[in-house]
Amino acid sequence: MKKIVQFIDSHPGCTRKLLFDYFSQRRTETAGAPREPAPETPRRISAEETALITDLHWLIHQGHVIEFADG
Repeated sequence: MKKIVQFIDSHPGCTRKLLFDYFSQRRTETAGAPREPAPETPRRISAEETALITDLHWLIHQGHVIEFADG
């Protein structure tokens, strides 16, 4: 949870998606390379991603992090 709060403090106005992308290991594209749209296929969420979602939800619920309606 400490890393989540530190990231949010250092990235004001960040979105849930930006936070999730930062902490997940899904960053496989190279810098500057064009990306083809991938077909929408469901994927399994790892244990680490589940922990991130749970911790972020708890921080929001307890009032330590404010989540706005636009993300």
